[in-house]
Amino acid sequence: MNIVKKIFLIAIGIVTVFILGLFAYMYVGFIQMEKGSDAALKTFDPKTQAGKISIARRFEIQRITNQENIAWEYYKKADYEMAIKEYKKTIEMSKYDQWVPRYRLSEVYEKAGYHDLALQEIDWLLSRKGVDQKVVDELLARREKIQNEGNKWGA
Repeated sequence: MNIVKKIFLIAIGIVTVFILGLFAYMYVGFIQMEKGSDAALKTFDPKTQAGKISIARRFEIQRITNQENIAWEYYKKADYEMAIKEYKKTIEMSKYDQWVPRYRLSEVYEKAGYHDLALQEIDWLLSRKGVDQKVVDELLARREKIQNEGNKWGA
């Protein structure tokens, strides 16, 4: 057997091992995700992994995004009860990043007239660290508006 054939066979072996390893990694990630293991979801740490993200986490993010889009569609159609239900599902799915769905849920509560619930969500949002000052100002203005409306109606 000549040297070119040997190198070719070695290269095919390396590629095969790599592909099998990738499939094994994906399979383990899916199994962990199916079982609800936090290990499958916690692999993204921007400080230590410089943007690397597990395949399982990518699928989880996509699932959450799809769920959030369903809730947003109900909100746009002014079906606030269904929007609330779908945003609650999104929050339940989002173990690590609940900020956006809770922000949207506060808007839905406000539009639907559930002022106490809207204020609870706004307070939760304001309690988070690292929120941009413009957003904090907007949330404080919304909270004041809701409180003033409640006082106006004697609530």
